[in-house]
Amino acid sequence: MKKILSMVLVLLLALSCLAVAGVSAEESAFTPSEEPTIYFEVPDHWKDDISKVFCHIWPYGGDPLANWGSKKETCTKTETEFLYSYDISKVGSLEEGTMYCVIFCVVTSTGSERQTYDCLMDTNCFGDTLYCDGTIYENPQDSSKTCQAAFWKNQDRTKYGPVLQITSIGNITGTAFAPGATVESVVTTFITSGTLDNALLYSGKTEEEIFANIAAALGLTDEEMAAIVEAAKPSSGDEATPDEFYLGDADGDGKVNVKDATAIQKQVAGFEITINEAAADADQNGTVNVKDATAIQKWVAGIPVNTPVGDLVTAE
Repeated sequence: MKKILSMVLVLLLALSCLAVAGVSAEESAFTPSEEPTIYFEVPDHWKDDISKVFCHIWPYGGDPLANWGSKKETCTKTETEFLYSYDISKVGSLEEGTMYCVIFCVVTSTGSERQTYDCLMDTNCFGDTLYCDGTIYENPQDSSKTCQAAFWKNQDRTKYGPVLQITSIGNITGTAFAPGATVESVVTTFITSGTLDNALLYSGKTEEEIFANIAAALGLTDEEMAAIVEAAKPSSGDEATPDEFYLGDADGDGKVNVKDATAIQKQVAGFEITINEAAADADQNGTVNVKDATAIQKWVAGIPVNTPVGDLVTAE
């Protein structure tokens, strides 16, 4: 009888432990904070010289909520060493359902800056912490530079994480697709924006090698990649006639890329430069200004814009 009672007691204790474990697991699930605060753990290799830490936030594809490095962006040191908090209410409030980008920047005593790669977030990230696991990305616009990747401790990296992009020499960086972006749109923009031409010029790889690497990184088969590439490349029927142009092709070379944004900026600054005014009016508001250059830059970077930049347009 004593042996039976002992076994029953052991069984009850085991069940009790399982119940506690179940409660603990449930309680450990992340719940967004009601307070609009996020945190940043300074990585080990940045801890040697910290003057201040600031947080830069902007709606994806939109304007920053505050000026870079301003007082409104300054973070607060917490009681935990090398952990900083940022109260987003200092720059306003985030709209539910809108995706934002966030960068943390550590400023040293000499004024140099160490910053993280663009990371996606929304109100579901309130109360969560960004940390660096040692992952280093190539700068998407300048392959000679690198970026420190940062990830949320309690979020899905494919939804809230570093923005997925194809770099200027054809490599994949990031883990999360930007709002509205898909595998097809990312690859298509890489081809049509002129970035593929840049990659062919500076990567030392053939077009086949570049697309094979992209396909492997995105989990595409050779057939799937070939279909996307074929659909993205203009057919003979898409060639511009004398009465047509590609919206955004300010310099008239038949492509929409960063050179067009630069041409617009030069003209706005007063340089003597000839551009296609109709094509340069990328936002189609009837005036050519820096907003058109910004729209082209966003489109080149794979950021959705409200006008058909890159599309073939008939001249009026």
